Amino acid sequence: MRLIKQCSIIFTISFLGEFLHEFIPLPIPASIYGLILMFLALHFRIVGMGVSEELGGFVTLTVAVIIISGVLGNVFAPAVCRLFRIKEPIAKGIAIGSASHAIGTAKAMEMGEVEGAMSSLSIAVSGLLTVIGASIFASFI
Repeated sequence: MRLIKQCSIIFTISFLGEFLHEFIPLPIPASIYGLILMFLALHFRIVGMGVSEELGGFVTLTVAVIIISGVLGNVFAPAVCRLFRIKEPIAKGIAIGSASHAIGTAKAMEMGEVEGAMSSLSIAVSGLLTVIGASIFASFI
């Protein structure tokens, strides 16, 4: 039941981000709207950091690491792709999205349309796999 609740929260916030993107005429990716909504939900305790709490983590540290990884991904993604000679736009998008979530996706959108689309998709897939994997492996701890 806990897994269904966590997945429904992710889907709901993703849907709301897409909804806002369609109806607010600003050049902001839907994933950024979703990130802002998730931040507000966490800040006002509407949504707890369930996965972090389940595994006995520090919620504030978890949020800080998530934000830092996104900012670093946004800043260094193009340099890392050049350093490792990653030319394929799909590979760039998947790497950026799964490693640096919505903040990195903003950079992927700047790099190209395919990179941005793949980055957005990889955020959703990585999020679902994290929730499912953490819920499964939490029972072993």
